[in-house]
This record gives sequence, C-alpha cells and structure tokens, in this order.
Amino acid sequence: MLVSLFDKTLDNIKPICLPFSTALKSHKPSYYIRTGWLARSSSSVLYRSFPSSIESVGCQDAYNDQDVPLEKTYGQICIRRDNPYSGACTFNMAATPLQSVQLVGPSERYVLYGLLSFGPKQCLETYPDVYTAISPYVDWIVSNLKP
Repeated sequence: MLVSLFDKTLDNIKPICLPFSTALKSHKPSYYIRTGWLARSSSSVLYRSFPSSIESVGCQDAYNDQDVPLEKTYGQICIRRDNPYSGACTFNMAATPLQSVQLVGPSERYVLYGLLSFGPKQCLETYPDVYTAISPYVDWIVSNLKP
C-alpha cells in the first residue's frame, strides 16, 4: 500500500509493458533489469541490478538437494543472486519485478518478464532466485483488469 501518491512526472517513474505479442512472449532477453527494495535493509532507496539468468537445468540441480521441485516448463525464470552490500545479508522483496528493455513498435519500452516467487532462505549465492514468468499469464491478467 502506498503511503502517499507518487509523482508520475519524475524521470525514474515509467510505465511497464506486458509481453503481449508472440515475439515478446517467446523472447528470452539477453539481459534483465531487477528493481526493488531489499529486505533486511534499512535503506528506502530502490536497488537496481542487471542479473544474469541461469538455464533451468542448472537451477533445478541447485534446488534438488533442498527438495524443492521446480516446474519443467517455461513458467519460471531462474536468476543468479547478487549481494549488493558485501558482508551484509540482503534479499529482494517478494514480487520484485524482472524486466528488460525491448523494442515495442517504434520505440524501446520496459517489458515485464517475471515477478520474484522465491529464493534461498540463507545468504548463499549457490541458490538462484526463482521468478514466475509473466508471459503464460498475460491473457489472464488482461481479462481481470478493471478500470
């Protein structure tokens, strides 16, 4: 819940697109942008990083020893963890957006590709963060939008 209304005229406030087209739904970006607040951090500043993805097999291998079954579909995106503050244990907040800048029509736009679902319970970089992919849910999202 927002404490107050935000100022949409600020340069760092931008709309985000859903991956509507078949091309965007099937596209695997070469890079992602993760923007959000960090849990276990007293900072009120948004943290932005450019994490790399991990192939689903490597992600499944990492979680197999924790008895966490991962879907063997395109419904999840595994992202390498990064720790912005050396020596401090921080986590991305739940539902942190995973986005990429893509060409949509004649201009570049931010496109939402995933929302943080879960990650490791401890500060171990051996376990990636797992995002729920947005593209399988675009039709459902659009049909449930209300004015």
